[in-house]
Amino acid sequence: MATWLRGVGVIDDEAEDILVVLSELVTEGISHEGGGDIVVRAVMLEDRRLAIEVVSTPWPEGVTVLRYEPGGDVDRAHRMEIVAAMSDDLAVHHEGGHTLITLTLKVA
Repeated sequence: MATWLRGVGVIDDEAEDILVVLSELVTEGISHEGGGDIVVRAVMLEDRRLAIEVVSTPWPEGVTVLRYEPGGDVDRAHRMEIVAAMSDDLAVHHEGGHTLITLTLKVA
């Protein structure tokens, strides 16, 4: 993602912020859904807004997962607070066992 961001003209400081947001979203997907497939899509819009979509799915049935969540719901809330603070628009949708998180960020 860092290479792609540089390729679309995002400066280093902004790229670091975007990578923090992406890290929080992927971590949220792993801890909330269990860590099945996580797909990240990003596109630079014409008005220099970056649109990011993260889709996570639960583990397949029958898979036993060892979970360790020291902060539990507090950590989850904190992750989403970080993402919301760094984003212009944020939406979370749950449907059919999948979670879709979409956001946009203005970049220089």
